[in-house]
Amino acid sequence: MNDLIGLKVELHRPSDSCCRGICTIREGKGPHVGELRCADCNRHRGWLPFEVACFLESVMVVFGLPQQPVVVDELHKILEGEVISISAQERQRRILEIKQLIRRRGFEPKNFLLTWPRDPDWYREQQRQKIAQLMHRYKLNAHDLVELPSDVVPSAAKST
Repeated sequence: MNDLIGLKVELHRPSDSCCRGICTIREGKGPHVGELRCADCNRHRGWLPFEVACFLESVMVVFGLPQQPVVVDELHKILEGEVISISAQERQRRILEIKQLIRRRGFEPKNFLLTWPRDPDWYREQQRQKIAQLMHRYKLNAHDLVELPSDVVPSAAKST
């Protein structure tokens, strides 16, 4: 998450008038991943949610450092939105985002197979469910998270 420190994001909050609405991500305190501070007046604007941080990090890995501030207030709508077709690059970004969430929460891709038993620890099961719901919105399953070894040739390619 240290890659996000210094990144500028834009907040569109109609009820809050603070300068231009551009914030800088700073190091979080306690359980918070990051802090949002106004780039103009240095006022505390909020905390960066874990899911948003993972999303931003995966975007940076695939597309590089953004040239303009990223708008983060409508991110939940983007994550829940219905997308008919996506590019291969966006699909890879989504897979990377899910893998980061799984690793940071202490899971493995096999924990997301449909036959996997529920975790007896209530909190851990809730965290698993959140990731599973995001995978469902992204139309991904546990098999999408597993990389095939490079020496494996698909059966369709063998028959030619």
